[in-house]
Amino acid sequence: MVLLAVAIAATGVGMILTGLAPTLGVVVVAQLIAGAGNAGENIGFDTAIQNAVPRPLLGRVFGTLSTAAQLGSSIAYVAGDLLLTVVGPRVTFILAGAGTLVVLLAPAQRTRLR
Repeated sequence: MVLLAVAIAATGVGMILTGLAPTLGVVVVAQLIAGAGNAGENIGFDTAIQNAVPRPLLGRVFGTLSTAAQLGSSIAYVAGDLLLTVVGPRVTFILAGAGTLVVLLAPAQRTRLR
């Protein structure tokens, strides 16, 4: 779970840095951070599911979550297009990164309550 949280944070920070980047070189570094975070998310998420779900249900759970992820991606593509049109690419990257970091708040709050 720690890997997953750090990876999500890296993705969000990388996206924000992309939006703030003054040069292409900074964009490349920011996207390397975001890409590494995304790779870590994939590993952390799959590992968390495999550790939490009984083996006979893994196929169903992965299928359900993958379907939800594809639906979310479709919605994000439309929202991203609208944001690009209204506010431009820099602000879109910053909002996407901030939204990614907001995802960490719910589990962090839940963990503190225990």
